[in-house]
Amino acid sequence: MNNVLVREYRSDLGVAKTVCKSGKNIGMINPTIIERGVKVNAMKLRDINKLLATHYGNEWKTFDSLKFYTNLLEQQVMMRERKPL
Repeated sequence: MNNVLVREYRSDLGVAKTVCKSGKNIGMINPTIIERGVKVNAMKLRDINKLLATHYGNEWKTFDSLKFYTNLLEQQVMMRERKPL
């Protein structure tokens, strides 16, 4: 049996137990969808783009070492275009 150690919680009971409240079951859970990501201020994104273009030139998006920033800018554009739920 794989034990999970959690501080202040006895998990090594040797008996299968439910994590739900009494009278409830897993089928009753109705989770809400949480949007992934955080919207970054448009002015900050513009400043990031300008700073990277100043230091690395206009072709900075092709550099593998700067892929994080390329992905960040693309994700922010997609988040702004997507309609809210």
